[in-house]
Amino acid sequence: MSWCDKLASTPTIGFFLEPHFAPSDVIVNALTPMLDRWINGRKVEFNVTHQETFRVDIQHENGFIYRVEPTKLSLQFQHRLRLRPTSGALPVAEFISHPHPFTELLEEAAESIIEMALLLPSGPKKRSVTQIGVVSTTQVNDEDLPPGIKRLIEYLGRPWPKGLSGYTARMTADILETSAYADRCIHNISRAAEDETDELITLQFDYQRYATAPTPLMRDALKREVASTTKGALAYFETLAVGDMFDEQIAPSHG
Repeated sequence: MSWCDKLASTPTIGFFLEPHFAPSDVIVNALTPMLDRWINGRKVEFNVTHQETFRVDIQHENGFIYRVEPTKLSLQFQHRLRLRPTSGALPVAEFISHPHPFTELLEEAAESIIEMALLLPSGPKKRSVTQIGVVSTTQVNDEDLPPGIKRLIEYLGRPWPKGLSGYTARMTADILETSAYADRCIHNISRAAEDETDELITLQFDYQRYATAPTPLMRDALKREVASTTKGALAYFETLAVGDMFDEQIAPSHG
């Protein structure tokens, strides 16, 4: 089990594509085969939450937000709640999104983004994917921090006797390079400084793969690249959590 599962992280997956400026109504029309399934009886289970000339955002009740732009395609998961009235008492909050573990949500997002990519209008030129991103977002307190991340935060606070009460850190690092692709990760770690006893720490890790050769919008090719990228991202997230890279030589303890 991934630490992202244990800490209820939420995923985002995205494609960077060769540009195509299709009007938003053309985009919605192209996605109709997918939208037609999002109905339960007479109830429509999605909303178009944003629409401008070349961009469309669609929010499904299951928690996924689908975004189409001229050069980007993304699925972001956000938990959704609703208040259910009760007899003679206060309303009760309940999930309407899927409260599934991170790895299950990521797998669902991977399948959905491939389906959406294959439906997109392509124009006179066949489009392809030039970059894939996998993001984990986690909110956590000090006690539940993965040990590696905890050591990193302690290291950043070493110049001050009481460490850090608030911080915003952004670090971009190259991870791996092969003849077929190059991977990097953008690490965002933040905590508001007002009251450290109440504020959760936000961890966001954006794992990005740049392919040497663009991936065509074909199902088998996309499935291979997405599976490989998600596998690499999950392995790296585990490496961060264990924290062997933040050993005593890099971040010695206070003596």
